[in-house]
Amino acid sequence: MLTWALLAFNLVLELCAHLPPILRQGICQRLHEWAVWVARTLDTGFTG
Repeated sequence: MLTWALLAFNLVLELCAHLPPILRQGICQRLHEWAVWVARTLDTGFTG
């Protein structure tokens, strides 16, 4: 389901937008990886 992926990425973008630049590098990379994993897990769980 594409909507789950979009929601996850939007959440990451919103969280990162409010962080100071020095924190964005490490934290946002982790959040992005987590969002991709969550989106893939939900997609495979719902579709296959």
